Amino acid sequence: MALPPSCAAPRARGRVFVLLLVSLLSLGAFGCGRRGGADRKPAEATPREPAKEPEKQVPPVAGTVRGLDLTLTDARGVIVARVKAQSGAVGRTGVDTGAAGAVQRAVATLYEQGKASAVITGDQIAADQATRMISGKGNVVARSLVQPGSPTVRADAMTWRPDQHKIRGQGNVVLTRQPNVRVAGDRFEADTRLRHFRITNDAPPVAVAR
Repeated sequence: MALPPSCAAPRARGRVFVLLLVSLLSLGAFGCGRRGGADRKPAEATPREPAKEPEKQVPPVAGTVRGLDLTLTDARGVIVARVKAQSGAVGRTGVDTGAAGAVQRAVATLYEQGKASAVITGDQIAADQATRMISGKGNVVARSLVQPGSPTVRADAMTWRPDQHKIRGQGNVVLTRQPNVRVAGDRFEADTRLRHFRITNDAPPVAVAR
């Protein structure tokens, strides 16, 4: 049965109202297309830390020198020592006896107040540029250049400290002076010019029964 026009009109208006309400709810929930999307801020990316470069290993500076002639001076430029050898291994600190091809047939001249005072020879000689210390190993012999008649001393190892003006040696120490002076010990200490000596023995004295 067909409804009269007065009844069909309210139903049509009701459907339109429902569709309009659904559209408004959809816009409120999801935004208005491009405009709503433009208002949203993009997510900020987390900054990445730069990759750390591996530390570079600096190789030690060393090399073998033929006809070695090394001069050590103090802060004022005054000569302290001079080392001569047929060949030597030179490192960061000076003449390195621990490296291959260490100093051979070396002669170290020791100076006081700019004047040559003594000479040290040995199988191996080391000169430290930082401390100006001279050290020797293997049949090391020291003799004076300024003190007439001063004895010569031999030891297995020997060091000279210019800041202390002392030569020290250890191991099979033998002090000799012509014509017939010979003194043996385990250690010795002397000034640079080899004028004053002190020789000691590591072994305690042996009691002799009477």
